[in-house]
Amino acid sequence: MGYDAGRSEHKYLVNETTAVALRSFVRAYLTPDRYMPAGDSEGYHVHSLYLDSPWHELYRETTDGVKNRYKLRMRFYNESPSSPVFLEVKSRTTDAIHKLRAVVSKSAATALLAGMTLTTQDLINPSEKSIVALEEFRRRMTSLSARGCAFVSYQREAYMGLDLDEVRVTFDRHIAGMPYDPTAGFNLPKQRAEVFPDQVVVELKYSGNVPNWMRNLVRDFGLQRTSFPKYVHAVDALNLSPAQNVASVRGVA
Repeated sequence: MGYDAGRSEHKYLVNETTAVALRSFVRAYLTPDRYMPAGDSEGYHVHSLYLDSPWHELYRETTDGVKNRYKLRMRFYNESPSSPVFLEVKSRTTDAIHKLRAVVSKSAATALLAGMTLTTQDLINPSEKSIVALEEFRRRMTSLSARGCAFVSYQREAYMGLDLDEVRVTFDRHIAGMPYDPTAGFNLPKQRAEVFPDQVVVELKYSGNVPNWMRNLVRDFGLQRTSFPKYVHAVDALNLSPAQNVASVRGVA
C-alpha cells in the first residue's frame, strides 16, 4: 500500500508547569523541529480539516474503541492561499501508527472537496509515495462519501532527534475546534471551541524500540498515558452531535 513502517505514539495530558519541566528534560536529547522559529519556544500553528462520512463513521470508530482505524485530514500551516495542503491518511493498527501523505495546492484541495478528481499533475511533489497517497486518499474519501466536518487548530512546539522523525516529542497547546463552511474553503472561521484550554498534550513518538531516556521521562514525571483524539474532542466541543446527523441522514425521527 505504500505506508511507512509505522511508529509508536504515546500521549499525555499535563498542565503548563509540567510541560515546561518536560521541555527542559527533552532538550537534553533532542533539537528543535526544523519548523520551529529560531529562539522561540511557542512553536508554530497547525490546522487540519478533518473529513468524515455524513453519519460520522470515523468519529464513531474512535469513540467505540475500534483498534484498526484511520483518519482523513487536510493539513496546512498558515492561511495564505498559496500555502500547500497535505492530504493525509493516518491509520492505526493496534498500537502502530502509519501515515500516507500527498501535497497539493489549496485550490486543488478545494476542488477535491467539491467532488473533482485530482490527478498526479496536481501533486506538488509527484513522488511514488505521493502518488500512492493521493490514490488512497481519494479511494477512502469516495468509499465514505466523506466531506469536510471540522477544523482542528493548535500551536505546536516540537523536538526531534538527529535521525529526524525516528524520535520526536511534541507539545500541543491552545487546541480548538472550528466548524467547516464549504463556501469559505480553507479560511478559518472566527467561531472557536476550546478543548481543555489549560492543558498541554505531550506526545512521545518513536520508531523501533523506545529510547531509555523516554522511559526515564515517563517514570520520573509520573506521566499517565491517555487517549486524546483531537478530532473527537473538537466535534464534541462544537456540539456537532453525530447522533443527530445519523437521524437526519437516515430519516430517523
